[in-house]
Amino acid sequence: ANVICRRQDMNYVPIDVGKPSQMFIEHLRRPVEDGGCGIDFGSAVMIGESLDTDIKLANSCGMRSLLVLSGMTSRECVAREERPDYTPTWVVESFADVYQQ
Repeated sequence: ANVICRRQDMNYVPIDVGKPSQMFIEHLRRPVEDGGCGIDFGSAVMIGESLDTDIKLANSCGMRSLLVLSGMTSRECVAREERPDYTPTWVVESFADVYQQ
């Protein structure tokens, strides 16, 4: 999710810190000792329900992704999507389906 803050009496430039911003990706990658999360993108899987935040984040940093259709994205949306950055590695109807595969 993105948040935009505006204040008329001040001259600020907004900084995007939400998914899939570069700042967010760097925080995930940064070692724990340096205040980050220490995520190894090569062995991580992003699980989410949104093509434009969760799946785009995964693809922009080399993670595999699992799109769960029980959220805001339908199978039809996935079928129509042509942008490689928005293409998930796997798609399931529900997170419960992970245990059945």
